[in-house]
Amino acid sequence: MPVTNSPWITVRKPATLRSMIAWILSVDRSEPVIVVSSVAGSDYPVLSCAQVRRVVGEAPRVYELSGEFLLGRLEGALGPRLALRQESARVWWPGLTTSSDPGDHPLLLAMDSGSSEEFLEQFARAFYLTRPLVKAEMNLVRDMAKVDDLELARARKRAEAAEASVRTAHRKRDIALRKAEKVQARAKEIAELPVEEQLHVLIVREWLESLTVEDRRSHPLRYVLSQRFVDSVESQSQLRIDRLAWVCSMVACGFATKSRGLEPHQLKGGARSPQIERSDGAKVWRCRAVGAMDGSPRLHYWIRSDQTVEFHQIGAHDDLMVP
Repeated sequence: MPVTNSPWITVRKPATLRSMIAWILSVDRSEPVIVVSSVAGSDYPVLSCAQVRRVVGEAPRVYELSGEFLLGRLEGALGPRLALRQESARVWWPGLTTSSDPGDHPLLLAMDSGSSEEFLEQFARAFYLTRPLVKAEMNLVRDMAKVDDLELARARKRAEAAEASVRTAHRKRDIALRKAEKVQARAKEIAELPVEEQLHVLIVREWLESLTVEDRRSHPLRYVLSQRFVDSVESQSQLRIDRLAWVCSMVACGFATKSRGLEPHQLKGGARSPQIERSDGAKVWRCRAVGAMDGSPRLHYWIRSDQTVEFHQIGAHDDLMVP
């Protein structure tokens, strides 16, 4: 901006000071007000009129004020936070009130600068950065930065939550793998046992895993495996012994009637014949052994008079029971 010869207003009397204060606080002004004080002990301003005009242009009112008395009167009108100091320059933007933020109306102290030109540069920088439009843009940038920081913080939290979820999933996977390995190892151990021992181990395991504590108390296991039953299981390699063990477990504890697909029922000698009964009073029953299909094997068993289940054989639906 070229140097201009537009004058400033010299404030040496209280009347001129009152006029300046009235203009500073006027709600009608649309231009900034700039006041420059003098060097201590002299009437020389810290910036010349030409220097100030080079920065602010010709439109704003520029005042040059000297004297501690007038500075004190100005402080009394505006308050210490918005007042002018000895050897300083200040800009008051439109909309000033005694409760305004001092940071919006910059005060520059000449003692903070090494030279007049350096002080002028500081004054120019403060003048431009506190322009209402510039300040609004800066506030917008800061607000956007805050939003970005907030989004970044949220993204970090989401990332941390995702990492925690992944770690939890990995732990669960590792636990599941170890459990599967133990199950496989235990299954291998069981598979190497004789068939009769396999059946006992698996029947008890299914009873423990399939029933609740309360159900196990009211449905204890009461069973024996006949040699004929063990032989019939050994002779049918296609049977899934773990499935058969579950059926035997439900039958042995009296839970078969509550288990879908087993359909336990009395076995009679004929359509009008009574239930087949042994000489010791045991009565014969039959249920599906490994599935709900009509062609699936049937489990035949005796229920003794003391309610102990005696497993007899695995066979087809029409296999005859031989006591």
